[in-house]
Amino acid sequence: MEEYPRESDINELAAVMEGDKITRVLLVILLCGIALLLTGCVPSLHPLYTDTDLIFEPQLIGVWAADENGEPWRFKKATDKGYKLLLTSHGKTGEFYVHLLKLGTFYFLDLYPVEPDMEDKNDFYKNHLVGIHSFMRVSIEPAALKLSMLDYYWLNDLLKTDPDLLKHEFMDDTILLTASTKELQAFVLKHAENERAFSKPYEMHRKK
Repeated sequence: MEEYPRESDINELAAVMEGDKITRVLLVILLCGIALLLTGCVPSLHPLYTDTDLIFEPQLIGVWAADENGEPWRFKKATDKGYKLLLTSHGKTGEFYVHLLKLGTFYFLDLYPVEPDMEDKNDFYKNHLVGIHSFMRVSIEPAALKLSMLDYYWLNDLLKTDPDLLKHEFMDDTILLTASTKELQAFVLKHAENERAFSKPYEMHRKK
């Protein structure tokens, strides 16, 4: 019986780790099934914001849920222009760095995962973890928070029709956006009012 790991597998993995960041990100997506973790989201290698785009809105701070029994999203202040979000979904939690930005007349949230405790992990393992961004259009009202995700199916059809429209990579059924921040902003602004481009708003209300 052949022993594992094979030397050829180790050499191939080492070659991947020496490759560019895109290659490693795609490997992470393939191995971790990130499409399942980001259902409804389109992951992006680069953020939607630059420092000059960021704003801070105190009204976002607090606990939000779709109803009294809904799973909560807890926003708290992290920096002068940043938040931390503790998000609960199906009884499990995840923590994110969140930035609020304004493009034209529209507001967006950019989410990036908080790195978990890595003290007991070796460098070989750490090199396989690459964080990615996701973003959504947002409307913040005193008692209501409305979130609209970039629609995966609309984007999928668009990029298959015109692959050069926005830099990306396909990995199975996942789209990874690889466009620069500037390119992302131009694309998002162009389609911000397109009802097909962004999903129907998911509305949450402030919990007392």
